[in-house]
Amino acid sequence: MSRFEPLIGGKEHYFIRPDYVLLTQESGWYPKVAWRNFRQQPDFTNYVLEFSSGYNLEVISQGAGVDSGKIVRYSAGKPLNALTLIAGYYKTDTLLVDGVEYSLSVHRDNDLFEKAFGELRDTIPAIIRDMKGQYERSLGLEYPFQRLKLIEVPVHFYTYLQSWRTGTDHIQPEMVLMPENGGGRWFLDVENTLNDFKEEAESQGEEVDEQEVQTKTMMTMAGNLFLYPQWRVFSGSEDGGRLMTEWNRLQIFPLYFYHSYQIREKGWPVFQIMMDEALREKGQKEKNEGWRAERDQYKGLLALRERSVSEWMAHEDAGDTVARILNLKGIHFFSEISAQSKQDNFVKVFRPALRILDFGPKVLTNGLKWPEKRAF
Repeated sequence: MSRFEPLIGGKEHYFIRPDYVLLTQESGWYPKVAWRNFRQQPDFTNYVLEFSSGYNLEVISQGAGVDSGKIVRYSAGKPLNALTLIAGYYKTDTLLVDGVEYSLSVHRDNDLFEKAFGELRDTIPAIIRDMKGQYERSLGLEYPFQRLKLIEVPVHFYTYLQSWRTGTDHIQPEMVLMPENGGGRWFLDVENTLNDFKEEAESQGEEVDEQEVQTKTMMTMAGNLFLYPQWRVFSGSEDGGRLMTEWNRLQIFPLYFYHSYQIREKGWPVFQIMMDEALREKGQKEKNEGWRAERDQYKGLLALRERSVSEWMAHEDAGDTVARILNLKGIHFFSEISAQSKQDNFVKVFRPALRILDFGPKVLTNGLKWPEKRAF
C-alpha cells in the first residue's frame, strides 16, 4: 500500500506500482461496451481475472480466488457491471454469517482493528446479523452478493461523483474501499469512539465493560458509515458540479441496486435514476435531512419552473440539473405508487420486475429479449 504523506500525495483514482495496484472501472483498465448515452449503466458481464506478480502481493478481486502458485485466478460466479483489481501487502480476516462471506483486508502492519475489537470475536456474527436485518427491512431488498469485502486503500485514493449515480467507485461489486487507518475522518476514528463510550460509562458511575464498549463502538461506526449516513448524498454544488460528503462515499446502498439491477433505457436512464434515489431515501434511518435536502429539492423545483424535464435533457451541459430534478421526481413518484398500492410499498410492487433485471437483462415472461450481454 502506498506510503505517501496524505497532505502531499494529492488525489489519485488509480495506482500502478511494483508494490501496489488499485484499478477500478473509472481508470478504464478493461474494455467495456460504449453506449451512445454514456450515462447508461455498464453491461453486466461474466469476468475471469488472472494476475501474477513477482513481489509476493496479495491479490483481491470480485468472487473467489484460486492461487496456483504463480497465478491467482478470480471468478465471480455471476455477471458484474464493474471489475476491480487490488494487489498489495494485505492481510485478510474472513467470517461467514448466514451464507455471506465477510472479509476485512488491511495493510499487514495495521493492527488497529484487532486491538479495538479483540473482545468481540464471538459477538460479531450477531452484530452483523442484527444490523443487516434492520437495514434490509427498511430498504425492502436483500443483499444480492455472496461476499462483502471491506478493503483498506491509500488515503489519497479519490473517486468522482457522477450526476446520474448516488455512489462513487469507493463502492465496487462486493466491495467497500475504505481509507487507510480511517483517513482522518471523525466517523472512522476507532480510538476516539471507544474513549467516548468509556467516558460515558464513567460519567454515569458505571463500571466500564470492555465488551459492551466495543459492541457500541462497532455498531455506531458501522451504522454511521455503511448503513445510515445522516447527511444527504449531495451536500452542495460548485461551478464544477455537485459535491458528495466524505461520509456518504462509503455507504453500501449502491450494492443493493446500482450494482445489482440493470434497467436499459434509450437516452437518459430516467427510471433507473428515479428508482435509485427513491430506494436510497427509503433506506435512510433518519428521514429529516435538514436544510441540505430542502435546498436540493428547492433547486429542482426552481429548474422545473424554467423548463420541462425533456427540455432540460436536451441541454448537454445540464446534467447536474437533470439529475437533481429526477432525484426529486423519483422520491415523489415512488411515494405516490406506495400510497396507491394495497401493499403500501413500491418495492413490493416492483419486486417481480426486479427479479427479471437482477445482474443484467434476461428473457422476459412475454418472450421478448433484452440486449445480449457481451463478454470480453
